Formats: sequence, C-alpha cells, structure tokens
Amino acid sequence: MGEVQIYGLEVEATWAPIERFAGRLAFTLQDAEWKDVGNQPPTGILLNEAVAGVSDYVVTVGADYTVPVRSWGNLTLTADVRSQSEYYNTSGHRDNPVNLTDAHTVTNARAVLRSADGKHQFALSGSNILDEEAHYITINFALNNTAVRYPINPLAVDLSYTYRF
Repeated sequence: MGEVQIYGLEVEATWAPIERFAGRLAFTLQDAEWKDVGNQPPTGILLNEAVAGVSDYVVTVGADYTVPVRSWGNLTLTADVRSQSEYYNTSGHRDNPVNLTDAHTVTNARAVLRSADGKHQFALSGSNILDEEAHYITINFALNNTAVRYPINPLAVDLSYTYRF
C-alpha cells in the first residue's frame, strides 16, 4: 500500500456590499508527493512522479447581480471564471505528457428573469462562453504509450422557461 503526503490551502469568500450584489472567490493551492509507493510491479508508480489528480491550483471568481424589473420581477445576472492548472490523470504515468490533463480556464454566464409571484422563470445560460479548448484523459493504454483524450465541454447555450404551479 502506498502513501501520499498532500499540503494545501483552501480559501472561499463571499463579498456582498449591497443586497443586490454578491462576489465570490474560491482559491485552492496544493502540493503532493509520494512518500511510499508500496510493492509495485515494474510498470507501476514511481516514487518521484507527480501524484495523479492533484492540480497545483484551482481559482474560481464569480459574481451575481440582481436588478428589479419594474413590478414584473427580478433579473439576476451571474458570471464565473474557473482556472485550473495541469495535472496527471492516472497513477503510474511516469510524467509522460500523454497522461496530462491540460491547464484550462472556463467562463460561464447566466441571466435569469423571475416573476414577482415566483411562477415564471426565463433563463439564458452559457457554459464555456469563450469556447476554451483543452483536453482531459480518460483511458491510457500504457503498453503502446497511447491514450484516449476527450475535449472539455465546448461552448453551450441553453434557453429555458419554467412554470411553477
């Protein structure tokens, strides 16, 4: 059985200087290293390789702003940006870039119009609105040094209406 030592710092904060606005920040720093890899076959984990699944940092910044729309209801505008450093996705990767998940930054936005009586809601949402391109690995074929890599979700736009009884 192996042993990993992970040190880190995580901060989450919300700032709401007025009733209609809220800003958010989440920040994570991590450092991980193998202390013992246990009994590994020759193709197993090496003591000096990066620990799989551990990003050096993840940062998310976001905000919400609500605007009254006369007597009809409220419009809430939301946006966030999430940035994550690269990381290895599998153990036993031997620091091979084929096993590396790209560093990437994704921006999302949403506008929600809610009626004063709470029965009607219209929403327009955009995920990855800057259409950032990055890949993550899901399957690694170590025998021939290849991998199946999938892109992160591309730009997606959603328009919805909800009626509450």
